[in-house]
Amino acid sequence: MISTPDIAAWSGRLLQVKPDEHLFYFSPPTLATLLRAAAFRVEFLESFDRHRNLTALGDSTTLSSALGVLRPLVRLARRAAGDLVVRLPLRENLLALAVKDQAEWTTGASS
Repeated sequence: MISTPDIAAWSGRLLQVKPDEHLFYFSPPTLATLLRAAAFRVEFLESFDRHRNLTALGDSTTLSSALGVLRPLVRLARRAAGDLVVRLPLRENLLALAVKDQAEWTTGASS
């Protein structure tokens, strides 16, 4: 099982491009291609909404230096209100379930 930003989504490009954290970026087709090239059978691959702690964004790399002026305000809101977790309908991440046949694990042979 793997979860990774969906670079094909506008929200993924806006919120998830973080070169210090992500070395590679995937769209649904490129992730499926990578998994198949590694001899995995893709059982499930879909974009999904993330849950975000809005009041923890002050400590997140999602708030880049361009938005850094908001950090003190967001941190103050967290101290005052606690955690505010919401599901944002942005479809910014991918979730994949891929399976490798038992023979692949024992022999390393490609099918």
